[in-house]
Amino acid sequence: MPTQSVSFWAALVGGLASFFSPCVLPLIPVYLGYMMGGVVPNDATNQRLLGLRHAAFFVLGFALAFVTLGAAAGALGRWLYPAMPTVMRVAGLVLVVFGLQMLGVLRLPFLAAERQVTLGRGRQGLWRSLLMGLAFAIGWSPCVGPVLSAILLMAAETRTAA
Repeated sequence: MPTQSVSFWAALVGGLASFFSPCVLPLIPVYLGYMMGGVVPNDATNQRLLGLRHAAFFVLGFALAFVTLGAAAGALGRWLYPAMPTVMRVAGLVLVVFGLQMLGVLRLPFLAAERQVTLGRGRQGLWRSLLMGLAFAIGWSPCVGPVLSAILLMAAETRTAA
């Protein structure tokens, strides 16, 4: 599919469809509850405003992750384009290894390892909400994989970070 045939609106609709998918949508209340759990001012109006700021920083982190991925794909596209046949073979090999890992044929510990970040207790600053948005975007990118990969491939074809 040529890059010119996919518009901003098609990407937006694809992103919204991914957001409302059964993989992502049930997690939103958990993250919002986690973020709002650290917001405890006395005034209800201040609480709503602070909650709105936390939500804005969450969305900023979320957007930052995907904008960075898109810019990186575009920038890498410039250097990888001449080697695309080799890149496609290596990517195919990686997919086969991941598939064998998921089937249990291969046992690669680094692919099955769990990583956690402990942030401590207490009130949550806005930076923490930004980090939660980044973590949400990166952690659940497999749920939005088909749309995300199509958009990243389009970004790579532009061969520019912009």
